[in-house]
Amino acid sequence: MGVPALEDLAESTMPELLGERVATIPEYEQDTVHLIYRGRTIVILGTHARVHDKKYLAGFVVVDDRQVVRARSVPAPPDADPGRQLEELHSVAAGLIEEFEPAQVAVRVYEAPGLKVRLIAHRGEGAILVAAGRAAVPVSLWYLAGLRKPAGFQGGGTSQECASKLCGELTGEPVATQELEQAAAAAAAAMKKSSR
Repeated sequence: MGVPALEDLAESTMPELLGERVATIPEYEQDTVHLIYRGRTIVILGTHARVHDKKYLAGFVVVDDRQVVRARSVPAPPDADPGRQLEELHSVAAGLIEEFEPAQVAVRVYEAPGLKVRLIAHRGEGAILVAAGRAAVPVSLWYLAGLRKPAGFQGGGTSQECASKLCGELTGEPVATQELEQAAAAAAAAMKKSSR
């Protein structure tokens, strides 16, 4: 058995996207619009699980170079028990991750008041996180406080104001519902952070 050369070992363990500007790796190119990795634009999967009628309602938005290429709302199956509902959500997330191979999953964390309501949404977020973890895709969690800077707000800025501003920078499929808009905002914020 041979020992791999140091160069081979470094290349095999290098993550696909480090989430920051990397000047020492020749495969990366940066311009003012987007980050390119090995000739391909960075794809971000944005997600947001909220609560509607005491069940989750999840939004998934795939953003490729500031263009929304897929926007999908996924309600909890109405007649399924909670375990089956989360299994369905995990399956949708895993399918989108497999299809689009995102560099990152950006989760817009549900922050509404009320513990019982938040727990429903957080279980949905958990199903999405498991799908990302199994696929070894990095995850970023986006709270309102973290969205303000990418949206251009120095101090305040509501969740709706931040989402509107961030979504205004995207083209492609419409993100007309709350869950899609928040998912798109998380993806846009993650893309801005990745392109620094």
